[in-house]
Formats: sequence, structure tokens, C-alpha cells
Amino acid sequence: MNDTERLAEVREKLAITQHDDEILWAMREIRFFLRSQNCSIKTVLEYGVDGGGNLALMANLIDSDGLMIGVDLAITEGRSAAIEAVAQRKVCLLNRSSIDPETTKLIATMVPGGIDVCFFDSLHTEEQLDNELEQALTLISRPAVLAFHDIGIGTQRHNVNGELVPSTSIFWDKIRKDERFDGYDAKVANKEGRCGIGLLWLEKGKEAR
Repeated sequence: MNDTERLAEVREKLAITQHDDEILWAMREIRFFLRSQNCSIKTVLEYGVDGGGNLALMANLIDSDGLMIGVDLAITEGRSAAIEAVAQRKVCLLNRSSIDPETTKLIATMVPGGIDVCFFDSLHTEEQLDNELEQALTLISRPAVLAFHDIGIGTQRHNVNGELVPSTSIFWDKIRKDERFDGYDAKVANKEGRCGIGLLWLEKGKEAR
């Protein structure tokens, strides 16, 4: 099943409507980069699962025996089985905080070989993403890709306390220049007014700078 066919199935079976060409673009770029690094994709981690559409769609990236992990405090009962049925891959959803170090320790026991792709799509605030990124960096295994959704949503978002704080856009402007990473790409605010995805590359055989 190609990516477009998978997207149609995700929309139909999970009642997801927000997926678009940005996700398909990101999948093509992730696949191309990791193949260029001679890396198969065994594990995908998503912070902020919501309905699970992104996770199910990214099933097309990973090997048939791969594992997809989703972390979200609002996961509903039975959603894991629904996503797994569409994805046809093993799915583990954790109803936990993405920035809790204990969550990271638990994930580390599940994926001793490390995470290949990490997708960030939770609160869309700079502070949240800073904290999630530091947790994720302890889990990844080079080569890897970090993907950030909604990088073009404007400069402010409400946090859990209802306060307006710097958004994913501010975070992305900062992190894409971070010398710990080996490059970036982005697709932002297309003609339909979508909000963009940013990708950070971590190449094989390089240590953190």
C-alpha cells in the first residue's frame, strides 16, 4: 500500500481529517534520508497522539516487525487497537506525560536499539518542545529524524494554564540552527493554509556536537 492509499484508509477508518500533503512530504523525506544512511526503520515515537492518524500513517515507514509508540495524556481506551488494526504494525500507546523522565526510562526498556523517527505533535509550545526534545535525544539512535508538526502556527500558543507563550514556530526558528543537528528541511504554510512540518537530520556515525 503506497502512502496516498494509506492516508485514505487512515481518514476512513480512524475518522481523521487533518492529514494532508505535508505529512506525505515528510514521509518521503524521512524515507529518503534514512535510506541514504543505509538504515531500516524499526521504531517510531510520537509525542501527542490525538486520534492516532499520524501514527497509523507512519506505519508505511517502518519494517513489518517494527514498533510504533505513542505518548499522550488523553489516550482513550481502545484507541491502540484501532490504530493497530489500520497500521498493521505493533502499536503501544502510553497514557503518560511526555516530559516525565520516568516515561523516557520506560520507553528505553521497550526499544534497546533506540528510536529511528520521533514525531512531535503535542502542546505546540516552545517550553513543551524543549522538554520533549531533551527526553527524545536520550532515546534516539543515529541515524535518525526528528519531525516537528505545526511549525507555522504563529508565534504564540496557550499553555496548560491558559497563558499565551512562545509557540512551535519560535522553537523551530531556534532549533533548526542548533549545531547538534546535521541539517534540516521544512514545508511550511502551503496554499491551503496548512501549518507545516520541520525535519531535523541526525547522520550516522556522528557524535553530538
